Amino acid sequence: MKALDGYLIFNGEITSFEREERGGFMWGEHHYKGADDYEGKKLKIWYKNEHQISWLDGKTYVTCPDLLCVVDSKTGQGLSNWGEDFAEGRKVSVISYKADDIWRSAEGLKIFNPEHFGFDIPYKPVEKIVKS
Repeated sequence: MKALDGYLIFNGEITSFEREERGGFMWGEHHYKGADDYEGKKLKIWYKNEHQISWLDGKTYVTCPDLLCVVDSKTGQGLSNWGEDFAEGRKVSVISYKADDIWRSAEGLKIFNPEHFGFDIPYKPVEKIVKS
């Protein structure tokens, strides 16, 4: 995480997950309950193939174009929406990384942001979210 300038944005366990294959894409949501510094908190992540938008306790949290990576808390192995990686009770950490500058530019944000997926959510850089 440190080598890539990442941000730990959640620790906890998977409480539920939904997955649907439609139109050549994988769609779904994951739900988590917090542990450690996140005890008592709930996280939801919506995905279309990759993790795109998150909500912490019902409020918009980290979104695309910044990256949302769900990893096994013990091994650090990244979890895939395509396999059987998501299981209720699995302990995970969620790490976010700043998107490449091209995606954060005005031109990049015109084509890749939460609105692209039909959500009325403005993009806010992850580093501003974790510092607030």
